Amino acid sequence: MAPKSGTATFSYPSAIDDKSIRLLRFVHRPRVLAAFASKRPELLIETCPLDNLPPYRALSYTWGPPENATLEYKEADKCPILLNGQEFLVFPNLMDALKRLRRTWNFKSGPQHLWIDAICINQVDKIEKSFQVGRLDKVYRRASNTVVWLGEITTQPAKLMILLKNIPRIQAQHSAKYGMPTADFLKSIGLPNLDDAESWRPLVDFFRRTWFTRLWIIQEVALSARIQVFWGEHCMPWEELGSLISHMISQSNLAALVFLRSVDSHRRSDERSVEPISAAGALNGVRESYLHWGNLDNTNYTVLAGRVKGQCGCATVTPATLLMFLCLAHRNAGAQDPRDKVFGFLGIVNEIARKEGLGRCHIQPNYTTTTPEELYIQVAKDVLEETGSAAIFATFQDPPGRRKGSMPSWVPDLRIQLGVPRVMRLIAMGTFKAGGKVSPVAPSVRINGNCVLLRGHQVSQIRSLVALAPEFLDASLDPWVGRLAQLCRSGRVAKSSAVEDFWRTLLMNTVKALYPAKWPYKRIGDDWLCAKAGDHFRCYVAFMVYRGWRETVPEEADISGMDVYLRSLTDYHTLAGGGTGHMPDLRTFNSFIQSMVCRPDFAGSGSATAVEGHRLTVKRYFEFIHEVQATMADRSVVVSTRGQFANVPAWSQTGDHIVIVQGCPCPLILRPSKDDPSSFTLVGHAYVHGIMHGEAINATTRWEEYCLV
Repeated sequence: MAPKSGTATFSYPSAIDDKSIRLLRFVHRPRVLAAFASKRPELLIETCPLDNLPPYRALSYTWGPPENATLEYKEADKCPILLNGQEFLVFPNLMDALKRLRRTWNFKSGPQHLWIDAICINQVDKIEKSFQVGRLDKVYRRASNTVVWLGEITTQPAKLMILLKNIPRIQAQHSAKYGMPTADFLKSIGLPNLDDAESWRPLVDFFRRTWFTRLWIIQEVALSARIQVFWGEHCMPWEELGSLISHMISQSNLAALVFLRSVDSHRRSDERSVEPISAAGALNGVRESYLHWGNLDNTNYTVLAGRVKGQCGCATVTPATLLMFLCLAHRNAGAQDPRDKVFGFLGIVNEIARKEGLGRCHIQPNYTTTTPEELYIQVAKDVLEETGSAAIFATFQDPPGRRKGSMPSWVPDLRIQLGVPRVMRLIAMGTFKAGGKVSPVAPSVRINGNCVLLRGHQVSQIRSLVALAPEFLDASLDPWVGRLAQLCRSGRVAKSSAVEDFWRTLLMNTVKALYPAKWPYKRIGDDWLCAKAGDHFRCYVAFMVYRGWRETVPEEADISGMDVYLRSLTDYHTLAGGGTGHMPDLRTFNSFIQSMVCRPDFAGSGSATAVEGHRLTVKRYFEFIHEVQATMADRSVVVSTRGQFANVPAWSQTGDHIVIVQGCPCPLILRPSKDDPSSFTLVGHAYVHGIMHGEAINATTRWEEYCLV
């Protein structure tokens, strides 16, 4: 819902309460009179009781431009329609939708009424708006069908339709689970080569349309019984689009090429860059979860319910825990009013509560007095009071420079648009249990005003920085190499395991959902290949070494002349001296190539050896970087005062406390308050290598009370 009104001089016949809604009808004139009718859409508006609604369609669209989520319309952009014979101003995208609907409307059969938020709700009346937003679950659930309007398609519509039509044929005709479809196979079913990013761009641009970024569409899609998706003159049932999205997500090779290579050369480091098809997949997953809620045989339901329980530390899904989960899982979705970052999920929450036989969420839309800060604090308090668990703190990570107002540090500022950190998925899967299990009769969290009291055990403090996320995308030699080598030489970390501990900390010791980190089996022709644990990191380092050497020599220099350069890399040799195989062998060019391809029998500097080594190294380099982007967004690797490597928020500081909190799956980074050293601010969660499964606590652990402010 947007806060602006398009009423112009229009006056609603009467106010409405929470027991009725307004509906629209197109003015339909006989063909003989059509030539004299206004070219502007003409509609009639009427009030209908919720308990006696005629069949109607609900419109789902964007208030802003359909193709650029960063732009907004201005008041001067509004266009007039006729509503009950009076002028009513609407933004251009809604005008396009009305014209398209009027052109295709069946006036002889089917629903004749239409519901549109910008027109049917008096946006100026905050009391009415609060009532009506609180009943949107019923509006979409009771609609005969929902019409999704993506806007007019202005570029390459024919190519888009070919892609949408032929992608499902991959699943039907290509049976290799892990193999990548060949160029010949794709050509045979009318699709371009996967390396041809430009040919795939119409599909990526389709999913990058503003509608897919809106927060309100999540509940609109989830609650609607039937959905038709329109763009320009084309349409598709949601069932077909959802199936296509699911197929794109399941075909990892296809998905990675389409929504990574085609969009940006590098993802943004703060996780706000969410791949468009991935975001659409999450949207479809929420719909499937709602439709099959309670069905233990449905994967979407069991996964979502499990994630809510794992992240909130609860045994059952409740309105409070589900609301918090949805707010955090969809922080990247856009909303003009920051309060809608909560209100926009109440429809789903209340409908699932109804299915579970529970009461509606006690939080109700209130646009008259409630501030965003008050709302966010209440959402956080509700979860903590209901669960008594500190688990939810492991999913909070707000960059302090982007927080607004003066909320407590333990309350997420939902105005900040962030992607979903990998740790949320890992916690839901039960991967980490650093804080052990909390007794159901002894809550680990208590609330005292705007302070949270929890039980924790300090394991160490942050000593120094080892690596920053941007360093892994830099073409120059990595600064982290010098820092890590110095730690090894000083004896502050164990040289024999430092390299492996470091890269596992980078990745939170995970690759996708696999823990401990390892790359999954892949089919290469008739062979199955599984990379050893350190192969990808070694190839990453080798590729960076090669790029560093290329920067120092003429472009035509022969690769076999690397020997002198390799011998000069003192810090690399220090790290490789452990003999673990996690660093490339830099003694000679031949040994360098051998370590790249994991084949000690390769000898000489023949072109075949060099080409094979370079090909495999580049492939694994990109796979490693992709994982780093998932686990190091807005984060750093540090070493603790006890020589432990830790993956922490980028804004952590030397001296911050690393604390295991009872019942919290991840250690927390806490900082003594400047005003009161006995209280702490929450900096964020941490992955501390070697203590993520309760290794640092036992029956004799001394727990102390921490006060978060």
